[in-house]
Amino acid sequence: MKKLTDLWIGAGVLPIAALLYVTGLPKTDAMETSIAMNPAWYPWLLLVLAMLCGLGLMLSALLRRAGPSEGAAGISAGVRPGRMVAGLLAICLYVAGFWFVGYWVATLLFIPALSWGLGHRKPAEVALVTLIVTSLVWLVFTQLLLIPLRDWPF
Repeated sequence: MKKLTDLWIGAGVLPIAALLYVTGLPKTDAMETSIAMNPAWYPWLLLVLAMLCGLGLMLSALLRRAGPSEGAAGISAGVRPGRMVAGLLAICLYVAGFWFVGYWVATLLFIPALSWGLGHRKPAEVALVTLIVTSLVWLVFTQLLLIPLRDWPF
């Protein structure tokens, strides 16, 4: 069942993101500059990322075997309303924490907490993903897009 759901979600995300990429966003004269000089490129980068995610979902669904091995990673399948509400609250706390304790502290606490809430229980994997994602997001915003993040509140 999850295989079919992933296939349909990917098949929906990919063409919508591609259509928006081709027709949906206005291009400005300022976009003639490099990505680092203009954060207006950010929505375009998000659409490319959405297309890649849709394609990835479709490919993984097509390559995955159906059956009981789908839950082998230790992650529970399906959306539970309680977890969804908890995830939304965690995101709100993260955004608030971003302003009080800064990007690094808030993100280094948020990603493992959300991962644990989603069912990931391998500490080494969670720590590695946390460090990689936190660093990549910081690099993209501060170095590529030249958008400063609130590093520390003091």
